Amino acid sequence: MVMKSYKNFSEILLGIAIFYQIFITSYWQTVYTSHIWQGIGYFIYLILFFIMLFFFYKGKFKLNQLLYFFICIMITIVFLVKGDSYIGTLFLIGSYVLILNVEEVLKVYFVSVLTAFSIVAMLSLAKVFPLTTADGTLVFGFRNQNTAGFYIALVFIIYLTLRWQLRNTVTIILGLVLSFFLIKALNDFTAASIILVDILFYVLDKSFHAIYKWTLVRWLIVASPILLTAITFWIGFNYTRYSILSTLNVIFTSRPMIWNYYLTQYPLSFFGTNLGEVTFNTIGNGAFDGAYAYYALVHGMFAFCIIIIILTKSLITVSKSNNVKMISLMMTLIVAAFSENIPFTGFQSPLLPIAILISVMDNRILRFK
Repeated sequence: MVMKSYKNFSEILLGIAIFYQIFITSYWQTVYTSHIWQGIGYFIYLILFFIMLFFFYKGKFKLNQLLYFFICIMITIVFLVKGDSYIGTLFLIGSYVLILNVEEVLKVYFVSVLTAFSIVAMLSLAKVFPLTTADGTLVFGFRNQNTAGFYIALVFIIYLTLRWQLRNTVTIILGLVLSFFLIKALNDFTAASIILVDILFYVLDKSFHAIYKWTLVRWLIVASPILLTAITFWIGFNYTRYSILSTLNVIFTSRPMIWNYYLTQYPLSFFGTNLGEVTFNTIGNGAFDGAYAYYALVHGMFAFCIIIIILTKSLITVSKSNNVKMISLMMTLIVAAFSENIPFTGFQSPLLPIAILISVMDNRILRFK
């Protein structure tokens, strides 16, 4: 009973951490620039760290699971010392969720993201934060429409995953309405695609079980992080060589051109390359999107390779479990990371924390209704 109470507390604390980070990285960060807000975030993460140590001290874990846990902690410390808080907090959250299961993690993200988005959106409606950009695009109090759009899409696909067994027509209609809204009001085709692809998996669940038996399909799913990395780098380094890539540049809103600029102007390094403040305004209006290019260059090949290995290993586990809803959730976010950075950010998306959880623990954590 005591351990269960502590576990409930651990879920609440994780939820507070996610909520707080989403809230202060909204337009709040532009208005209130004091370092105290960042300090509060670090204090919350410190509490997470000690709660996590308590559970690993009291709990029963296999030797290899403890080894993975300590590796995650060491990665966290190394990157926090180097000043890379994104990678440091990513692996801290990844270590922390090892005391939970997939369903619990998804519920925490669902409640936290929905609550944070709702409060920021209400503040924007109350004109505390900007509701729109200068050109009239809705941002709901966030710094760009893609962030707002991603949160809307994420809340929906997590909800769909948690209620996968309920074949609800209303849910499908809601998803289609949200997709239309994201395209028309936010001009966010990526977020709309996230919802539409997940709905497609949802509707074709039984058919997908049959398709999933094909060896080629399994291999493509498992290898998808590596394939998307290869495609990103090939486009980035060959953008000026092939005219067809100019067409892709229009489709992906200048991302191939931006990848080419940064990948050819700045070297890939072990712990990441500092691009500087001025550089981000040089091309693409500061928008260096596409996690497979951005994380490799900015956060370094060491962290990036670990992320790709974790994603691949987790997909192998999910593949063996034939869990369509988890395949759908993970693949949707993995593909979304091709054009956006947010799916790889630990406090904004459950993708990598869940991937770490699945990689370290056995497939029993995937069993939920």
